[in-house]
Order: sequence, then C-alpha cells, then structure tokens
Amino acid sequence: MKFNLSEMLLSKRDAINLDVFRILFGLVLLFQYYSFYSVDFIDRGIIAPKFLFSYDLTPFIVPLPEGIMKIMMLVTLIAPIFIMIGRFFKVAIWSYIVCFGYFFLLDESYYNNHFYVILLLCFLFLFYSPSGFKKVNMVPSWLLFLFQFQIVIVYFYGGVVKLNYDWLVLQQPVRSLLEINTSISPFPELLKSEAVIYYLTYGGVVFDLLIGFLLWWRKTRIAAILLSIIFHLTNLFIFNFGYGGEIGIFPFLMIASNLLFLDSDLLRNYFNNWFPNDKKAVKVSLDSNLNNSWHFNHKALVFVYLYIFIQIILPFRHYLSPVHVDWTGQGQYFAWRMKIYSKTVQVKFTARRFPDDKPVTVQLQKMLNTVQVNMMGQHADMVYKTAQYIVHDLETRLKIKDPIINAEIRVSYNGRPFVNFVDPDVNLAKVSYNPYGNNSWVMPKPE
Repeated sequence: MKFNLSEMLLSKRDAINLDVFRILFGLVLLFQYYSFYSVDFIDRGIIAPKFLFSYDLTPFIVPLPEGIMKIMMLVTLIAPIFIMIGRFFKVAIWSYIVCFGYFFLLDESYYNNHFYVILLLCFLFLFYSPSGFKKVNMVPSWLLFLFQFQIVIVYFYGGVVKLNYDWLVLQQPVRSLLEINTSISPFPELLKSEAVIYYLTYGGVVFDLLIGFLLWWRKTRIAAILLSIIFHLTNLFIFNFGYGGEIGIFPFLMIASNLLFLDSDLLRNYFNNWFPNDKKAVKVSLDSNLNNSWHFNHKALVFVYLYIFIQIILPFRHYLSPVHVDWTGQGQYFAWRMKIYSKTVQVKFTARRFPDDKPVTVQLQKMLNTVQVNMMGQHADMVYKTAQYIVHDLETRLKIKDPIINAEIRVSYNGRPFVNFVDPDVNLAKVSYNPYGNNSWVMPKPE
C-alpha cells in the first residue's frame, strides 16, 4: 500500500492528546507566573534597570507604564486558568501570547529556551479548539504532528550542539556546573562522583539525540516516557540548586509533553474507564466550521511545511557568522543551545573625557541588575549596547562629549583560566557591531 504523506497529515484524529496536554500546559504556565512573581520581575527586572537590552529586530518593544505592565503580568496568571478549563480559549491563548511575548522580548538578557518553546506551543494552540471530554474532538493530524515535531526538535538540536570537544572530551560544562552546585547541594558527594558526570554528559547527549524518535516509535514509546521522566527529574534535582543552572519549569513542561506521543485510543480508553458514567455521553464532534476549513485541505500543508522548514533552518543561522557562537553569543538564541557552556565573568567599565585623564569606574550596579551584568559580560552585542548607553548617559547627564569608554571583561569559559572577552584598550564608544560578522574588538575564543 502506497504511503501518502499529504493524506496522512490532512486526516482527522481524536484530539484527546491535546485535550489532556492543554490542562497540564496551563498548569505549567501557572508555575511560570509564580517564577516571575517570586523574583518581583517587573520591579526588579524591568523598572529598576536604567536600560534594557532590546533584541536587534525588536528595538520598538520598550517598557510600558508600570500599571499596564502589572495588568499584563496579571493576564499571564488568569489566561492559563482559562486555557486549562477550555473556556474563552482563543482569547486566553492570544492574551497569553501578547503579554508573555512582550515580557520575553523586552530584554534579551532574560532569554530562556523554555520561554521560547512556551510561545511556540501557544502559537500552535491557536489552531486547536477544545470541546470538552464528552465529545471526541476531531483535529487534523498535522496539528498533533507539529506539536510532536516541536518537542522532538528541542530534544534533537539540544543533542546536536553537544557534539563538540568540550562536552565529549572535557565533560564541560557539566564539571563546572556540578562544582558550583556541590556546596549547596544536600548530597555534595554525589555531585563529585565521576559516575554522575558521565551520566549527565554521555547519557545526556544520547538521550537528547534519540528520545524524540523513541517517543515517536510505538514499540519504544512507553520505555521512552519512563526514561524521560527519570532524566528530567534528575536534572531538576541537580540543576535547580542555586547558580549551577536554574532550569525553571522546563522539566515539568517536557514531562507533560509525553502525553502528545501517547496513542490516542489508549488515552480515550483510559478516560472512559476513569469516568464510566460519561461513557455513553462521549460522542464524535465533527465541527462543521473546522471540518470545512483550510485545516483539512491542502492549503494547510503550505503552513505545515513552512513551519517545519523555519524550525529546522533557524538554529543554524550562526553559520552566517565566522565567529564562535557560544563565545560571542552571535546567533545563540532561538537555536536550542541548552547547557553547553559555563561562563564566570568579571566586568568593569571605565570612562574618560580625554586620553590622558585617569579612568573612572562606571557604576554598573546603578544601571543594571546582577542578571543583566552577568549576561552582558558573555554577549558581544550587549557589551556594545552598554557602551552606547554609557556614552549617551555621560553626554546627557554630564554634558561630556565623545567620552572614551573601555571595558575589562574577564571570562572563564568552561573551566578555563580567565581571559579578556573584549580588547581592554579599544574605545568602545567608537566601535560598531555586526551581528553576522567578526567584530575586531572581541577577543578570540580561548583554546
């Protein structure tokens, strides 16, 4: 029998996987709200700093009045509740995309891969409509496939980027991250174990490369789900202690995503067994509006293939630049480059009016918070933006024209000795920044 991919993607299937995942997804979003609330994100992360690091393509996204931002943050609490219960679903999804996406794009120093995947999954949910568990809600197969594909991409690309010398030979950054966490872990001796290091290093890369395909294959699916739960809970336990690598809600999100791969008939049978009184009430819902829409015709395939193409190509855009992506940070975001380096930074900016003047240390702590300073010391574009802000501040506040700005930024990359990240003798007030080129004021990656 000849396999027809188009017919398969356009076929109808039970949406029970999305129905159940939707509930857990909403719960994860509530945890994310708590994460922002617990660190007082708006006051300490947005209002307190003198300036934010805008993404190159979205400089127009700027802080709004405090009251409006707090209302938007409240929306990220309320919207997940409606997502979970399936009421006013499209309004809730759109509201969450707008508000959470706004906070996500305000400052690149707060970038996190699980923020990115949250927004992508919300986007895919725009093509889904809940109908309640008493109906067998029918959706196009391509929709569930895109959800699965997105999760597989996160895993697989997270494994591909680990195929490098530092990870495979030096076991870095695992060794550095575990060393940082040892003093605050309830089981410090465990984190010193070579067995744990090898488990996280080689087990991690094999897991990332294979787990998505094991989840897709029916014969290995249950074993893959169990392995996924164990692996993510291990990471949660090890890396959620202190500076060693806050991974937030990511383990919970990925554990919940296992539901997307389960056999829909199996899930439906479980539901009917759990709620036997509703068994006779379950009926097929062939929503006429959805059934006759573009979701089930070949127009949908254009969108499907375009989405797949973008997700496959976008993470490789750093090859447009001749520099090392993890050293300079150019092309690092939106590429699933997760936990593949550890950097310890020491940052100092100085300013002078004339070349013979004594340099005056710039009080960065009065401009930026700790997270921003730490991330700025790792990314060339943020160093450039910081220098530009200092120039602007000196010119507007102190009427100093054409100040000389230097930076002493020392970085320890994956446990190596500290080296200069930028040339300390270069006047950063006069340099330019090319996101796709070699910026001569950035020092080469240490060997």
